Amino acid sequence: MVAENDIPIVGVNLETGESQKFKSGSDAARKIGLKSTDMPMAVARGERTSVANWWFRYEAEVDRQPPTIWGNKLRILEVQKKQSKNLIATSFETQEQRHYKTLEEAANDLGVTKGLISGVARGTSTSANGWWIQFEGDKREMPMTFGSALRREKRDEKVYAINLSSGEKREFRNCTVADIELDLYKGAAASVASGQRASAAGWWFTLKQSDKPPTKVKGALVAEARSKPIYAIELATGKETRFDSAKQAEEALGVHRSSISNIIKGKSRSSKGYGFRFA
Repeated sequence: MVAENDIPIVGVNLETGESQKFKSGSDAARKIGLKSTDMPMAVARGERTSVANWWFRYEAEVDRQPPTIWGNKLRILEVQKKQSKNLIATSFETQEQRHYKTLEEAANDLGVTKGLISGVARGTSTSANGWWIQFEGDKREMPMTFGSALRREKRDEKVYAINLSSGEKREFRNCTVADIELDLYKGAAASVASGQRASAAGWWFTLKQSDKPPTKVKGALVAEARSKPIYAIELATGKETRFDSAKQAEEALGVHRSSISNIIKGKSRSSKGYGFRFA
């Protein structure tokens, strides 16, 4: 974002056709009255279609043209396209197939909501009242199980555990069983297996037997995660000094780590004549 602040862009007001040059994305945001300075650049990068009825391109990209449909009209069109796709519903019990032209038609016939039909078709849900739904032309394979059977299957996914201190290895029917047998808090094994935590009470968990545990654990791992290189800026001279961590800077300069953190976050301006930023 900082690097892009100096790239000139061209904005087009999609309602009036007015074209205007801006020195940067932040310049455009300021003049148009946008709260987010990155929005114009997000449009220029192609990540968004428009913002506040404005379209942007890099000044050098002279061949790019603004869209003919944008904003709420574009969103409605996209919804209509999704809802007008042909659908195929397959019964888990009988393998009967039914064809529908719209989400509404499928929802009315199967006795569920359009949201659920859409969720199954997009893959965020597995079944709708005993039916599996797919858009016509979708190459996904129908799952073998659904509903309570699928939930049991997911719950019974085997988990592998390694004690990071002793190296002891164990296997459990699922994460819940691992929590109970190792006397851990509910959800501990699952949080480690999903990568949300590094370990729980000295145990590391994985759903793949081939995965390897971390080489650093507990305090060392936490310290490593928190140790980001920083620069200390001497305000009187502008001189910058690099430190491997806030702790190292604290020891060298006598500025407490909490003060360094607050300055980096923008909550404070300086401490003992120094400003700080991440390297």
